[in-house]
Amino acid sequence: MNLFSWITYSEQKQKRQTLSSCGQKQRETVLSSEQLEPRHCLSAAEMPGGVYRSSNINQADIALLADVARARYDVDGTGVKVGIISTSYNYLRGADYDIKHGVLPDNVTVVIDDNHDDDEGRAMAQLVHSIAPGAELYVSSWKKFEQNPPTTMQGQMAIQKTFAKRINDLVELGCTVIVDDIYDPYEPWFQDGPISLAVDNAVNQGVAYFSAASNNSNVSYQSEVSLVHAPSTLIDKWNDSDTGTSPEYAEALSNPSLRFHNFAQGNEINVLQEVSIPSYSPTSTFVIQWDQIWDANNSAVEVWFFDADQKPIGKAFGENQYPIAGFPIANLPAQSNQPAPPNPGKHFFVAFTYDMDGFKGENHPHGNDGKDAPT
Repeated sequence: MNLFSWITYSEQKQKRQTLSSCGQKQRETVLSSEQLEPRHCLSAAEMPGGVYRSSNINQADIALLADVARARYDVDGTGVKVGIISTSYNYLRGADYDIKHGVLPDNVTVVIDDNHDDDEGRAMAQLVHSIAPGAELYVSSWKKFEQNPPTTMQGQMAIQKTFAKRINDLVELGCTVIVDDIYDPYEPWFQDGPISLAVDNAVNQGVAYFSAASNNSNVSYQSEVSLVHAPSTLIDKWNDSDTGTSPEYAEALSNPSLRFHNFAQGNEINVLQEVSIPSYSPTSTFVIQWDQIWDANNSAVEVWFFDADQKPIGKAFGENQYPIAGFPIANLPAQSNQPAPPNPGKHFFVAFTYDMDGFKGENHPHGNDGKDAPT
């Protein structure tokens, strides 16, 4: 039986006029399997002493029915240590204000707070304190702040090992519940990496671990690799000097041993995937991974970018030993005298290629030749 079949609207669901925090009247419907008392959203002026209390108006508390669970089962998290892993906790210097106004307890243990960012860790702590006001909170940044983020996979792997250590540290401190809201696009997708292994270790020791999922919804593409030749019309276009294509790019993309992933279905062929990104931040990254052994990749794969006219403008960064390629979207590669990178809201194209002749040059990690077809 699937999960949704267990969630039903009670025939005795309650409706009542309540005051929202902005003073407007609203209707409240309780989703439950039995009759429950309606909850109130009070304005700050109505609270004792006019002090803001997170447990009174926090939406997470109501959405999870945590207030009902506390009242019904007489629990509030007392005796439980909750570990929170996020960006930063008090970089913006708002923790004292939150403690003074009852949004946070006065005994939060800040394990490590070394990521200059947006204090999402403090926001998460506010939510946890609202849901389980008796729990002890332990907060940690997932990685150390760096003025110049790493541009190599070795650097990215070091970040993942730091994240894994932060998880292990919380386990050693006795946290039996850990939650994070971090997404690292350079973490292996097709096998366990350092972070996943640390989570497995925590769970094996009895920790309940919760991680952010589906924050990016379906902003992705996944498929079995289907290799074909590029249509001759595209090859001719790239070799036409009138199009302004770099001779170096034209030669590379016309390589007879090069195969392209076919994004189309059936008998159709489409080797250029059209992409439109309405908006992104300066740190947004375009990442592609394929199913090969991490740190021992044996597929000579490259990811190419093309402008709206399907002219090549560069390749994503990658290292032969890792089955991953990526590039910051705000800095899609463009060479001198070549078209500028695509702008937000504009269309561009991506190609996933595989060279049947294997890796070029002398960079053959672990003695691999790169001739395995990607999957």
